[in-house]
Amino acid sequence: MKLSLTQILLIALSVLSLMLFLRLWLGTGSYPEIWDLQGQIAEQKRLNEEQTKRNEGLQSEVLDISRDDAAIEDRARGELGMIKQGETFYQVILNSDPTQAPAPVATEPSQQPSTQPHVE
Repeated sequence: MKLSLTQILLIALSVLSLMLFLRLWLGTGSYPEIWDLQGQIAEQKRLNEEQTKRNEGLQSEVLDISRDDAAIEDRARGELGMIKQGETFYQVILNSDPTQAPAPVATEPSQQPSTQPHVE
């Protein structure tokens, strides 16, 4: 069977187009790779927006602290538990389970009541 020039060109073009389509769908720079990269870009943009919001919040806190002594005092009280001179600090501990009895408080041995009978 002898192939004509037209048939040889048709076969060559078919093989070439098949190779190009394979590269388009499977090779470097293929559609699936591009879609994956677009997803990574969208995720990175979302993370960048979160960090930008966080940075803006921190920047506003820095400005508040640098301009206002009350903001410094508020942070010292809330985050560090500091109190002013002459103030008394009260800490209220709430039980998460109201049916649970409070834990016994350890006392010094000299403060514990004696369980032995008193003999004179």
